[in-house]
Amino acid sequence: MEAEVCKEAAKVTGKYTFSKENFKAIAKALKKMKKGKVAATEKKSLDETSANLEKFIGQAVAVVVEAAGKDKYGQVGDVKEVIKDKDEWKLRIFTPSGYFQVKPEFVQRMEKKGKVAQKSGKDLTRQLRQQWLGDLGRDCTLEEELEKEFPPVEAEMCSEHMQLYLKFLQWCYNSPVAILEIELLLLIFELQSSPDEEEAVKVYIKVARKKWETCEVLLVPICQSGHWTLLVLRKEMAADQCQLRYYDSLSTESEPCRHLGQFLLDLLEIKAEVPARRNSSRQEKGSQSCGYWVVWYSEEEMRNAVGLHFGSRGWPSADQLQELRKKFVKLQEGMKTELEKCKKDVKLNKEKALKAAAKAASKKCAAAKSAAALADAASAAAPEALEKTSPAPKKVHFEDLSEESREQVLKVKEKGWGTCGKCRWSAGGCLACNWEKTLEYWLKVENCNHEKSSSSSSAKPKVIKGGGVVGGEACAGPNKLTA
Repeated sequence: MEAEVCKEAAKVTGKYTFSKENFKAIAKALKKMKKGKVAATEKKSLDETSANLEKFIGQAVAVVVEAAGKDKYGQVGDVKEVIKDKDEWKLRIFTPSGYFQVKPEFVQRMEKKGKVAQKSGKDLTRQLRQQWLGDLGRDCTLEEELEKEFPPVEAEMCSEHMQLYLKFLQWCYNSPVAILEIELLLLIFELQSSPDEEEAVKVYIKVARKKWETCEVLLVPICQSGHWTLLVLRKEMAADQCQLRYYDSLSTESEPCRHLGQFLLDLLEIKAEVPARRNSSRQEKGSQSCGYWVVWYSEEEMRNAVGLHFGSRGWPSADQLQELRKKFVKLQEGMKTELEKCKKDVKLNKEKALKAAAKAASKKCAAAKSAAALADAASAAAPEALEKTSPAPKKVHFEDLSEESREQVLKVKEKGWGTCGKCRWSAGGCLACNWEKTLEYWLKVENCNHEKSSSSSSAKPKVIKGGGVVGGEACAGPNKLTA
């Protein structure tokens, strides 16, 4: 210790000796030297801070943090100078109505961007409404889904309302901000300790991480114990850094919501803690308007993502939240009307399908009747056509038979039935013992011979030499007939 004091004293006094007499002088010299070092360090730090803040001079900035105060939040002006007030650096900002001072961390540089196109509920198409209904678990093609009633608008917001309103705002601003559904986060949180749901939890976690990987800003509405808060994740330029913002409108912060937010950060492998809440405004005591506060700050984040700075709508108030509520009531009425239209469409489609089926069946029946009528007409007309086209065969009776045929029949009749050895024990008999069969046989034979003779007699006569004919009458001519 003495050696160190002597060395320091030598630097100040030029002497290496140490004694009680010069101890006080050496101590004073050392104290003065240390003060000089501290002052030099402070001066260097202040110079660096001042140099960084001087970059704001001449820039247009906006106050984007509510902690700056209700009268300053959302104000836009030009930075004229950098001052130090009570050991704190502040920016002096001039506006058309005057000037004010604010901390540098409460402001954001204004970036020049084109006009932001904002849509309204009037621009919604039926196709988009039906798509949102499908996202809410209402399949417009299934009648049982359409029979479900849409939840009424109440002071306490349900998750279905929250999802619908955030989708609507995302569409209005065409915002690149992504939204993580609260149902997905709650499923992972509730099922993580169940061994039977291990595979399902892995799938849900994969979906949540994929959503974070494919976006720049992620909004996560959190609901626990009937209270809504909002956690915002924003990627920085460095791949391993993330900017976090947290909103909670309760006068006393909700610990269950903060715990669920921290669970999400650990799930996404973000090495950070949920920050202190960013908002300074609070909801009224006893009210259940926390859901609309989350919607308000979600819209602020979406507006900021497209170039409209935080606070551009002013300080959030009960009147503004009431206007927001009215807008969403109109949106919900439009969705209910779309549900009714879908029900009517399903009913009309069913009726059309039934009518088409009945029409096809009637056509099929008429065709069958027509085919049957044609078949009956054809069968009725067939005998007449046959009678007209082919002459009826000439019938031959017993008297018309030749003598030989009649003798054969009478001979069998005289013998009697049963005289044949083959047919003695049969019931029918044959041509040798049954005279009726013999008669039928010779009638057929004589009839067939008669038809053949008639057809041969109608054949064209053949002319032979000398003017005669064969098979016909003789024709006149100079030659004589031949036998």
